[in-house]
Order: sequence, then structure tokens, then C-alpha cells
Amino acid sequence: MAKRIAWIVFALGLALYGILARPLVLGLDLKGGVTMRYELDAPDTADATTDLDAMIDSTVETLRTRINAYGIRESNITRQGEREIVIELPGSSKDEAETIKSLVSRVGHLEFRIIMRGDGSDDDDRNQLVVADERERLVALLAAEENQGRLPGDLNLISLDVDVPAGPLYRWYPNSDDLIAQRRGLELDAEITIETALAAQPLDAADFALVKVEREPGKSFSGDCFQEVDRKGGAAVGVRIRPDRASQFGDWTEPNKGRLMGILLDGRLAQSPATIQGRLDDQFQITAGKAAGFSQAEIQEYLTVIKSGSLRMKPRLLYENSVGPSLGESSIRAGRTSALAGVIAVMLFMVLYYRANGVIAALCLVLNLTLVAGVLMFLGATLTLPGIAGLVLTLGMAVDSNILVFERMREESDRAKSVAQAVKLGYEKATSTILDANITTFVTAAILYNVGTGPVRGFAVILMLGILTSVFSVLVFGRLIYDTLVEKGFSNIAMGRLISKETSIPFMSTA
Repeated sequence: MAKRIAWIVFALGLALYGILARPLVLGLDLKGGVTMRYELDAPDTADATTDLDAMIDSTVETLRTRINAYGIRESNITRQGEREIVIELPGSSKDEAETIKSLVSRVGHLEFRIIMRGDGSDDDDRNQLVVADERERLVALLAAEENQGRLPGDLNLISLDVDVPAGPLYRWYPNSDDLIAQRRGLELDAEITIETALAAQPLDAADFALVKVEREPGKSFSGDCFQEVDRKGGAAVGVRIRPDRASQFGDWTEPNKGRLMGILLDGRLAQSPATIQGRLDDQFQITAGKAAGFSQAEIQEYLTVIKSGSLRMKPRLLYENSVGPSLGESSIRAGRTSALAGVIAVMLFMVLYYRANGVIAALCLVLNLTLVAGVLMFLGATLTLPGIAGLVLTLGMAVDSNILVFERMREESDRAKSVAQAVKLGYEKATSTILDANITTFVTAAILYNVGTGPVRGFAVILMLGILTSVFSVLVFGRLIYDTLVEKGFSNIAMGRLISKETSIPFMSTA
């Protein structure tokens, strides 16, 4: 009995700590928020030997790092199907969802490239590349029907390659959304999007930069980034090249002194090109080109995308769905009402039919609910509407375990056994049946959790937790109550009876 008391105190203490110390995390269907579904496109370099599963797992982990770094800790990112992922953002506003979409869509590949001026000052302009002619070809390309009206991110960069025989590779890269909007005198926000900016003034050649793409190996550089202040006192992004590559970066920038260097993020010109003033070795700044510098949101987005690492697969948005908080409140009320009605109805039946035993079953039920709620909060699990359904189902299963014990006790009592013997034999004979029924249900719930997504997983989690707590409350807590009462002289285990004990139905008879 001492061991049972110790286990009950430990479990109840843990549950109460979870309830008092941590808030209940509500799911998307209860709290409102945004659901986004993406398909992950395999890279062009993928072949039959590429491990796409590993690439998907790596992409999911990178996205999870980005979103958590932004501060949305309750987000849920799960795989669905072969190459799809579902991102759930409970309680997120439309502005937060737009920011997350921006974080997700960025592959996170940072490059430093030489931008062609087009004024004849570059050797490339004078020798083999006439930027003005290439710009005219770009204008014709943008005017073509198949490209008209597309966003920069939708343009196929392969079609923007500039063919220079026996020379370096040149390519037109589109500006970032912010640069495109700034050129039109607009600032992107929740109301003014890149779509509205382009509707007022479609893409033209000035929205692109001609970039010299290095073909030589060893021209790719990486490092760390951090927030700092520029010379004008504005917020800037500091970049520190990896120490073992700093000298190579300096060797690359030194001969390009006086030329324009562009910073490309995911194939888009992140900011206006800056003139290389001198050799750059280990550290330099990315500035916004305005007195105030980058906004805090821009700084956070830069650092989040770059520090979380590049994505190995490109996410493509399939659909987005928003759930308003009013619908969530309605779901909470409906779930609370149904759960409360279920608990009251079950307790009333147990007390009316099983009498004193029903009171013990009700106490086990209260402990069961307390343990489930405490474990949910302690683990930080998310409660969804299907999770409430799993909770109600758990109540039914908990009562079913009590009924198995009570009916076994009734059988032993009918055989003229004492109360102490009836309780002892009732629990012993019902335990195997209780464990068998709950283990099979637990395995089913575990399968649901592994193959399901979102709401199905919420249902499975609550069901598995409820199975564990209901078995504990019946076999440990309930048995402790009976043993305590028997020691104190409890002698009444009378129960209601709908079918006479004298009834004899020959189920196996062949007559």
C-alpha cells in the first residue's frame, strides 16, 4: 500500500505542477490561426542516387529552426505524403503569417557577385560584353507574352543567361521585392504587396541587374552574420567571412576595386549594389542604403534566414487557410459543453447503478482527468478539438475498466466470498482483461499518431495519455481506496442489478 501511495503522490504532484506552472496550449481549431501546405521541389541536381527523404527531413528541420527563431514556439511542422509539408501557426495574425511565408520561401543561399555597370567602365563592357545591347534583349524578353505580368521569382533564370562565346557566364537577376517597390515609391506592408506594386507598374529592365557569375571553383564564400550599426547610425547586417576563407575573399575583392558588388539572397538582388572601396577580408556590412538603416523586422528576417542555413529543397505554396478566433471560441464552448455533459452523465449513471462503488469510480475519473490535463500542460502538448474527442473517449474507457472490476467483484460476492476476498479477486481477475483491452487500443492510437497529421495526431496523443492515466487511476488509485476502506470495516459492495443472477441462458447449446 505504501508503494501505491508514493506513486499516486508523485503522479498527482507532477500533474498539479503542470497545471499551475504552464498554460494550456490550444490548437489551431480552438485558438484560430493559419495553416499552410507546401510542396518541396527536388533540386535540379537530384538524380536516382539522391536521398530525397533525407533532404526533406533536413528542410523541415531548417524551417522549424527559422520559425522558432522568429518567436512562434507553438508552430507545428509535419510531413504529409511524399514531398509535402504542413505548417500550422496557432493564434498567428495575417501579418505574422506573411512574415512566416517570406521566411519559408527563402532558400537562404547568400552570394556575393560583381554587378555590371553598363557605362563602359568595366573591362567586360569594353571587350566582349555590351550591357546596353543585353538590356535591349531583356526588354524584348520581358515584353514577350509568356513572361508578361509574372513576378520576378517566377521567371526562369536559365532563360535570362547571357551567352558570351568563350567568356564568363552573365545572368540577369531580378531585384528583391523591397527594391522593386522602392523604385516605385512604395513600401511593402500588409496592404501594399508586391502584386499591387507590379499592377501599378509592371516589370521592366531596371528591375534586373546583370551579374557576372563565377565559374571558377573556390569562389563560394560563407560566414556568420550579426546586427550592428552603420556609419550613419542606422541598423545594418554585419557579415564575418569564415576565417579559413577570409584571405581568398580578399583576393577576390582586391582586383575588383571600384566595381559594383551585389549581395544575392536566393537568386534575388537583396539591396542596391555597393562599390568595392578596397580589399575586403574578414568582415564587412550590408547596409539598407537609407539613413534609418534596416527596420528591426528586416534585420530579424535577414539574420533568421541566413543563420538557420539554406534549404536543400525549394518550398512551393499549395494553399493557405485561416481560422478566425471567433470560430475557435465557438469550438471551445462546444467542446467544453460536450465534455462536461459526458462527465456528468457518466458519473450519474455510475453512482445510481453501482452506488458506493460508483462514487469510487467517480473519484478515479476525477484523478484521471487531472492527470491527463497535468501531463498535457507539463509536456507542452497542443489541445485540439479532436483531442477533446479523444478525452471524452478516454472517460468512457476509464469507466469501462471500473465496470470490469465491479462485475468481477459482484461474481465473487455472489459466491459468498467476503468483501475483502471479493475486492482482491475482482481486481486480480479483471486486470488481465483491462490491460489487454487498453494495450490494443494504445497500439491503434500509436499507429494513428505515426501515419496521421495535425488533428488526427492530436486525437491520438490524448487517447494514448488517457489510456495510461485511466489504467493507473483504476488499478492503483481505485485499489488503494478499496484496501483502505476494507481495513476500516467497509462491508457494502451492493450494486444495481438489471438481470437476475438466477438467469441461465444456454449460449453453447446445439438444441
